Amino acid sequence: MPCANAFEKDMAQFLDRAQDVMAFCKNAGPEAVRIDYQTHTGRLANYTPDFLLLLDDGRYVMLETKGRVDIDVPIKIQAAEAWCQAASTSSLNWIYAYVPQEIFEKFDDMSLESLISATEPAKSSLKKEIVEAPLSLEKGKLEELTTEEFIDENELNLLPPKCKKGIQEAIALFKFLEGKSDVSFAAVFTPLLGPIDDAARSVIITTLKDTVPQESTKRERFFGPDLSMLSPRDRSFHERQSKNIRRTLIENDGVMPVGLLRWCLEYAKSPRTPPGGIFNAVKIKFVAPAKTVLPNAVEKVYSFRNEFIAHQEKELVDPELARQALKDWIISLKQNFAISDSENTSQTEAL
Repeated sequence: MPCANAFEKDMAQFLDRAQDVMAFCKNAGPEAVRIDYQTHTGRLANYTPDFLLLLDDGRYVMLETKGRVDIDVPIKIQAAEAWCQAASTSSLNWIYAYVPQEIFEKFDDMSLESLISATEPAKSSLKKEIVEAPLSLEKGKLEELTTEEFIDENELNLLPPKCKKGIQEAIALFKFLEGKSDVSFAAVFTPLLGPIDDAARSVIITTLKDTVPQESTKRERFFGPDLSMLSPRDRSFHERQSKNIRRTLIENDGVMPVGLLRWCLEYAKSPRTPPGGIFNAVKIKFVAPAKTVLPNAVEKVYSFRNEFIAHQEKELVDPELARQALKDWIISLKQNFAISDSENTSQTEAL
């Protein structure tokens, strides 16, 4: 069963072991179920959920695994649920499950039904974030958008195309919602979630990639240093961090890059002696970045995302709070890419 990324592989393993899953398949290939929907800019597109399953109670499940939230996710959820409703009959019941990666990573049950229940609040919150597309998001209009309040145009043009577009979309959405009453500004930040993750991942990779041994045996020891001197709790934590850094550096597919970068910066400042291997590398290589303004910028993004976007502990209805947060996120993006460029330049000059 081909899977596109590590999260899908983990999900496939979970479904294979889940007590209430009778059968499942990857929704791929020419026979895949594809759902038509209209994007936030009005363009027609199709959406292919990740898995199709049969539960032990006879229900069918269309399941989506999601590592990143883009601005069209609420629309896709609505379209998928409409498809399930239309496909269901008196003798055939389809349901749609949306599983965010950060919830799945913390889940320790072996029941899909329990997983669906655990992820339902996140799905329900996202469904509320569907917004009408402002005219400034139409094709060809983004370049006409004035961004000076948030970022200088010259600085914007130096950023990678995906990052630049994400910033433009976020600013356009903010300006569109700013004049409305009783609205949530959470959708403003969805175009930036991908670029924020990409930027954090880029800093981690460019900072640590030259420390990874090429020889396989040495590489195994590097990512699996002796942790026997640690307490069971610390050992478990270090094992998870090592696995995540390895996935980030080797497969370019680690989870929660912003959280991982935040930890790397904190670890470099910690007085504790690292247990060797990758932890020594993090301690040494992140000393310089940890002395810059980057830790504060990353912390602002991390805390805000958890409070208002990922977990939605609070409603984001204050335009001034959203305005300042948008500025903070853009500053963090600029700093992350600046550090990545600096690291790459230093390594090139060393060669």
